[in-house]
Amino acid sequence: HDQSSTLYLVTSADVSRTNGRGTKIIYHLNDLLPSAIALDRATGNVYLSALVNTTNNGQDRSIIKVITSPTNADVNIITTQSIITDLVMDSSVGVLFWSEHSKSQSGRIIRSAMDGSSSRWLHSLNKVEYPIALALDSIQRRVYWADFRHHTISSCDYEGAKQKIIVSNTRGQPLSLDFFESRIMWSILAQNAIYSQAIQNA
Repeated sequence: HDQSSTLYLVTSADVSRTNGRGTKIIYHLNDLLPSAIALDRATGNVYLSALVNTTNNGQDRSIIKVITSPTNADVNIITTQSIITDLVMDSSVGVLFWSEHSKSQSGRIIRSAMDGSSSRWLHSLNKVEYPIALALDSIQRRVYWADFRHHTISSCDYEGAKQKIIVSNTRGQPLSLDFFESRIMWSILAQNAIYSQAIQNA
């Protein structure tokens, strides 16, 4: 959070925030396996995606929950039978995006309102197999995703149209993704490197 100079982070145990005055745990995960967090800078609410521990039946089940500020109360807004791999938001237009992967090796990008309502799969996208990381260009209103299996980075507009491949070879299995101004940046599994590429005519 730029205005408060605060960093929010998630570990296997909890969600916390840290600044010049120290670190404070704001939520204990218990039986959840986290995959991503996102911050609504307008409200201070933290969005958390996680895999629910379902060792008893062996079925995947993921959730997205909102941890509200300042009470740190939580509410589930999304439940799905797939594995949620990442989530991002553009609170200026009130949209939330998340990526899912299922054991059938099919993936998808989903858009919803900030409260999880009006969720819809961006059906027009093709060749989305294992989306592992997301990033947004809120100016051009484009969503980017890295595919763990294809080793590519692609993008489309907020409606799922105008899809294009941005990076045709990520030089390994991508793990994380970010966008700043006109550059896309990503990290790779088992590599001590961060890659960056300029985007032309984004």
